[in-house]
Amino acid sequence: MTYWVYEDDRTNWVRVHEAKCRYCNDGKGIKGSRLPDNRWHGPFENDQEAITKAVSTGRRDVKGCGWCLQSLLPMNYYLNGVSNIHIGKRTQ
Repeated sequence: MTYWVYEDDRTNWVRVHEAKCRYCNDGKGIKGSRLPDNRWHGPFENDQEAITKAVSTGRRDVKGCGWCLQSLLPMNYYLNGVSNIHIGKRTQ
C-alpha cells in the first residue's frame, strides 16, 4: 500500500493518508491542485516511511486522516518512547 503526507502551514497540522483516500487522490488532493500554504509529501512505500516524514515536519498536530486512517493515533502518542510505528498497531 502507498501513503502520502499532507502538510498545511496555515493550520500547522499534518495528516497521513492512504494513496487511495478520496481526500488524498494519490497526492493531488480533492480538487487536484495545490495551494501555496500546503504540500503533499510522497509517495511512501510503507506506513513507517510516511509516519517518519509526518513526525519530522515538527508540526503541533500530526495524525492519520479521519477518513482513511482513523486507526492511526495522534503522533504525540507515539513520540513517548514507542518505536516501529505502523498503521493500526504499535510495538515497544
